[in-house]
Amino acid sequence: MQICPNCSHHNRPGVVFCDNCGASLIGDSPLSTKSFGGPGTSPEIEEIVASAGSDVFGKGKVLRLEIEGAEPVLLKPKQETVFGRRDPATGSMPDVDLTPFAGYRMGVSRRHSLIKQNEVDDSLELWDLGSSNGSFLNGTRLNANRPYKIHDGDEIRFGQMVMHVYFQNAPVESSVPADNTDASGTPNGAKEPPQTTGKFDSAL
Repeated sequence: MQICPNCSHHNRPGVVFCDNCGASLIGDSPLSTKSFGGPGTSPEIEEIVASAGSDVFGKGKVLRLEIEGAEPVLLKPKQETVFGRRDPATGSMPDVDLTPFAGYRMGVSRRHSLIKQNEVDDSLELWDLGSSNGSFLNGTRLNANRPYKIHDGDEIRFGQMVMHVYFQNAPVESSVPADNTDASGTPNGAKEPPQTTGKFDSAL
């Protein structure tokens, strides 16, 4: 996320001019290929720079969710993936349960929002489901039940829970299905997998 030196607006990675005020985000010196994507740059950095700010979520991609204070989580969205908290009264669960991430304290609703795949242009859309504390995309509160396109590197906030989303190539192990996985990435009734990166049930 790039913070504008003029108005402090949070801009997507790779943006040259502030979306809010139009100020330059690159200072007096332009970006050089020596810094990004030049000889000797690692493939991981080249991939991040190449996709920064893109709204194309093609086949073989997963979402990398970086939630403040938690390990990054990989998620392969379904056609519609609901984010929220488990309901202790009914036992109902959203596709992505944010309860273990202090969801209740952070103001996450039981059915807070959803990410929907748009197969026409290979993009992802964020919908707020009428949550009590709101959903925000790059600091802007979303109107309920309307689609907002997600870009690589965007900041999403559910209530007070902040996460950053990145489009990433799926690791080999992500092709293994898991029918019932809790929010920590562990299939219900199964032992903890050896990976350090968590995975949600809808991802795998």
